[in-house]
This record gives sequence, structure tokens and C-alpha cells, in this order.
Amino acid sequence: MSDNKWFRKEAPLQGLMGLWGGVSSALSGALPFTGMQATGGQTNTYTVNGENFKAHKFTSDGTFTVQALGTGEQGSQIDFLLVGGGGGGGDGNANGGGAGAGGLLKGVGVTVQTSPGQYYATIANGGEGRGSDQKGYPGNDSNLTIPGMKQFTALGGGGGGGYSGAGEAGGSGGGASGPGNGPTGTAQNVGEGVQPNEPSYPTITGYGNDGGTRGGAPQYGGGGGGAGKIGGNSPQNPANSPEGKGGDGLALDYWDGSPNTYWAGGGGGGQHPNQRSNPGTQTSPQGGGLGGGGCGGGNRSPTGGVPDARDGIPGQANTGGGGGGAADGYGGNGGKGVFVVRYRVDD
Repeated sequence: MSDNKWFRKEAPLQGLMGLWGGVSSALSGALPFTGMQATGGQTNTYTVNGENFKAHKFTSDGTFTVQALGTGEQGSQIDFLLVGGGGGGGDGNANGGGAGAGGLLKGVGVTVQTSPGQYYATIANGGEGRGSDQKGYPGNDSNLTIPGMKQFTALGGGGGGGYSGAGEAGGSGGGASGPGNGPTGTAQNVGEGVQPNEPSYPTITGYGNDGGTRGGAPQYGGGGGGAGKIGGNSPQNPANSPEGKGGDGLALDYWDGSPNTYWAGGGGGGQHPNQRSNPGTQTSPQGGGLGGGGCGGGNRSPTGGVPDARDGIPGQANTGGGGGGAADGYGGNGGKGVFVVRYRVDD
């Protein structure tokens, strides 16, 4: 879709009602703060603006268990991110499309409880990149189950376009390829970003963007969409996403407290002639988006001795990054998804 601004609308900082544990006591905000206690996954502690946080990261299926609530309003609240698996990169004759990143769900100030206090997450695998002019496979969905409520889903990313197939829709959409995929510079063959919001739960917001169009001279596939930006070469954003670069992901500090930690970046499009460094970085013209997007391949080495590298680079594991598109090789596989949850602990 051409306008995903509503996917990125910020949610208010309020707790959920109903089965999340009911309305918090009107007096809870006046109580002295004490921290929550919980287990599960890999853990990390850090301090932001004088407040201490504990984070849990799930890179495979697992259960986040709230053992004891704290006091005060923040003593029963969590922030979380859930990312689907990235799509696999496609293969074009010279310009395979980069894959879309997995869709991202962000929860802010969500009220939890201890009865029941188990929140089960399933972490999706990324899609497989393909060769022989085929479009890449889509990523799988990650899910977060809240007992008594519903299953929240972060969609898998769309596969990157191939010579004989358009980019696919997904959490973020796959970039276009060609020329068997239509004219250059048009949006008709890009994959749409379709990660929805959660209208019944205003503190949970969905992020996803469209893939980019393909270019003609030099020949480059469109970049896959990321959680924060559309894929490179899309006519909606040519200045900020040059050539076949993957769309950047979303910066969230939930795991390590750093405002520069990105999640769910799109894969870069393949390009002829090759203009990437080896093995390919996010600063290359056909680089992956920030947040784990894989760099696109190139079917001709530039001067200076950089080796030929036709294959797209895989998306980074546990970011939901999309795989890079191939230039007459194999697209990169999509990165596996992730679930990260954090909460305040005692100062």
C-alpha cells in the first residue's frame, strides 16, 4: 500500500484494561515504586535516565513468567517488541528484489498480572532465499499468547521479487525485480507492508512498510521494506532510500538501553554492476536496512579487486531482517524473529 503512516502512529502510555488484569487501583500511582519479578529467556539489566530495567530476550519458543508484581503504576507494566521472520531474497537476471523484514509489534506500558502470569511466545523462522529467477519465500509469523485474551501476531516478511515474480506482501513487503516483473520505477510490482495495528488494544502498535521498485540503469532490484522505512527506489521516498537499499528498521532500546539498537530491517536489492563492498555492509548502495537486513548481491566486480559475489546476504538472526536479493545467484535467507520484554526493577 502506498501510505503506511497509520502503522507508525505512536500509542499512548496507558495500561490495557479487561483481562490484562483489570483497571489498576486508582491509588497505585501514589504508592512507592518497587520492581516486578519475572523469569524466562536470556536476561540483561541496564539503566536509562536513572531508572533500572531488566529485559528478557527470546530467540526460540518460550514462556515469560511474571512471578511477582511490584507496586506503583510501573510496578505492573511491561514494554515489549515482537518481530516475525524476515522474507527470503529473490533472484533476478541481474537485479533480484530484497526481502521485506518481519512485521514488528511494539507494546508500551502494558499492564500484566500473575494469575495467570505466563505469556507464551513462538519465534518464527525466516523465509528461504531462491535462485533461478524465482521470488523468495515469505517469512513465518511470530506469536505472543495472552491467556484469556488473544494471540497477537507479528507477520512474516514478504519474499523479494524475482525475474519472473513480483515482490510479496508481508509484515514489510518485498522489493521488485525485473524485467519480467514490469517496468522500472513503478509501484505495481512491489510487495505491500501489511502489519496491522491492534485497534482494541491502543498500547500495541504495528509497524511495516512497502518494498521498493526496481531501477533500470544501473540495473538494481528494489530494497525490501523495513519496520521504520520503505524499501529503496520506491517513488514515495527516493532521496532517503537511494538505489536498492533495504528500508531501515525501528530503533528501540528495550534489550540494552541503547537508542541505536534497530530491529526488522529490509534486505537490499541485487545490482548490476556490483557496487557493494565485500562481504557487503549497510552503507553500500545495495546494503541491507539497519536492523539486520542482508546486503544485495552483485554480478560484476567493481575495480579494486573486490570479489564477485552474486548471492544475497542473509538477514541477521533474531532481528527479523530480510534477506538480500541476488544478481543471478541465490537470495539470502530471512532472519529469524524475536521477542523482547522489559520492565522496571528496584533502583
